[in-house]
Amino acid sequence: MNSTLSRIQKFQIGLILFVLSVVFISSVKLTFDGYYGFYYEGKKYEPSFFAKVFDRLYDAPPVKFFSTYTGFDTGYGFFAPNVASNVVYVFEVYDETGHLVVRRFNDLGLKTKEGNLRFETFNLLFLDKLTEIGHTSEAGEMEILNDKYLDLLVKQMTRHVKKFYPDEYKVVTLLYLHDFPSIKRYKEGERERLILIKKYAFQE
Repeated sequence: MNSTLSRIQKFQIGLILFVLSVVFISSVKLTFDGYYGFYYEGKKYEPSFFAKVFDRLYDAPPVKFFSTYTGFDTGYGFFAPNVASNVVYVFEVYDETGHLVVRRFNDLGLKTKEGNLRFETFNLLFLDKLTEIGHTSEAGEMEILNDKYLDLLVKQMTRHVKKFYPDEYKVVTLLYLHDFPSIKRYKEGERERLILIKKYAFQE
């Protein structure tokens, strides 16, 4: 009886240690992947010694099999959905003299839950188009999006906001994206900023 319990306990301890090892290997490996994917996207690079070691450990048959069939290879997505960056919508309203009357942030004036939910889905549409970086203007602003369908969406949002104001008023829609500095830039004093990705003006 004692011998049987000892074998079960040994099996349980071995299984726990194996799972913890897989979690550790997966976490380190995915951390390296995230680092190189963020800072060296589209560039040639030589992985560090430890990155290569954890790549080999991660690709070992027992670890690979367990990670694939338990979902451990999905990273943080195993515990919760990946959180995307948010596009910041700014609607600037100008009167007939060109004076700024009001600046609205992420506010389309929608009154229904369904309408606000649909508005939030626009965020994903714009983020899908941020794969190609455009030119940088003299003001340091980045014009990235050049898609006719997305231009139409911005136009319709601007037209909707315009309905709340007199005909002679003008509405300018600005789309910004959060830009977080690298560790090196942060040490040099840079902080989070907003970069312009789309601008549209509407007046009838």
